[in-house]
Amino acid sequence: MKKRNIPFGYQWENGVITAHPTESKIVIGIFTAYITGQSLLQIAEALNKNGVEYLPGVVKWNKACLLYTSPSPRDRTRS
Repeated sequence: MKKRNIPFGYQWENGVITAHPTESKIVIGIFTAYITGQSLLQIAEALNKNGVEYLPGVVKWNKACLLYTSPSPRDRTRS
């Protein structure tokens, strides 16, 4: 699988990292699900079931993908 060079929910726009209009809404849903008690596995399974693409043409969410939705490396170490 191709690797993302910036966290999910962000994009390069004119040389600047900005919020991706569609992906950022998904990130909000991911964080909402997590803070309301869903596990990372449950969230990944729901994203896969709903056909949410992590990369163009790739619907394969897992814990590592979810941790990479955070732009902070410190947050990525939490599970």
